[in-house]
Amino acid sequence: MKITQLTPCNNAVPRKSFIVQNDELKISSYPPIKYWYFNIINVPDIREYHSLDLSGSILIRGTPKPTLLQPALRKSTNFIDQGTNWIMLDVDGFNANCDRDGVQQFIERELPAEFQNVTCSVAFSASAGIEQIKPGLNAHLMYALSRSLTGQEIKTWLSGCPVDFALYSAVQPHYVTDPYLENVTCTLAERKFLLTGDHDIVSPPVMEVAET
Repeated sequence: MKITQLTPCNNAVPRKSFIVQNDELKISSYPPIKYWYFNIINVPDIREYHSLDLSGSILIRGTPKPTLLQPALRKSTNFIDQGTNWIMLDVDGFNANCDRDGVQQFIERELPAEFQNVTCSVAFSASAGIEQIKPGLNAHLMYALSRSLTGQEIKTWLSGCPVDFALYSAVQPHYVTDPYLENVTCTLAERKFLLTGDHDIVSPPVMEVAET
């Protein structure tokens, strides 16, 4: 798995904050970050990916241009979608609990056959487990692929699946840092876990994609 990791140049932490003060929940969105240091991570499989500590960074699908200097702006003229041999699925508000059973229900009911019984790294979203904000299953599912796919190929393959297709551009952030919680009740039993299957790699089907 070849992954582009971006780390903020200004030492900001790319995460959401949830703070309860005087019985009022205050939410701070992701901080503004203009310049990023980029790094290419190479891991052999999804299990090794799951063991990484990616706190303080984000992931993107794009590959930095060979002439790109550090630090760089996160824009499509600097990072190119050459395809990735991994995929993250952003599940938002699926009618299930934020737990292992809920994730399994989503996979079985909503994803193509290629994802069934395949190991994936699961991380619940920032607002997951805070029921007054966003009920249901809110999670990021990370899989290894047998071959690289461009964003357009992924959109063709997963057409009709209830996932966020905004992720499948070159520079869309994939958030991997846990939120900051202060005086907040979170019902999650665990925020991250490895859902193991009989296979560790998803094998995408052959597909025809119209030129854009």
